[in-house]
Amino acid sequence: MSIDTTGGLVSAHSVIPSSSRGSVVRAKQLIDGSHLDPDTLRVVYKAFDEAWDTIKHKYASASDIENARLELADAVLSLAQIGAKDVSVLRDGALLVLSEKFSSRSGT
Repeated sequence: MSIDTTGGLVSAHSVIPSSSRGSVVRAKQLIDGSHLDPDTLRVVYKAFDEAWDTIKHKYASASDIENARLELADAVLSLAQIGAKDVSVLRDGALLVLSEKFSSRSGT
């Protein structure tokens, strides 16, 4: 498995189930389209990958994986666009955003 300079979001192609590859591409497209500077993009990709590693076991269906990855990408980007530049801040903040979204959807 090769690692690319974006932090590996799509570099793990050989170990990503084919049913999940579309969500990888869509999340990458969302992040790539953000127009952030290259240094910030590296931090965003690292935060995204670390956050996804934390929660990926919670999603089984391709649609749930895609939705979660897109929401995670959106959360990481939102934090980066307001000035967060630290991997742990982006990762933890994005996980908190997803947790709050899940809680509000489930009515808890």
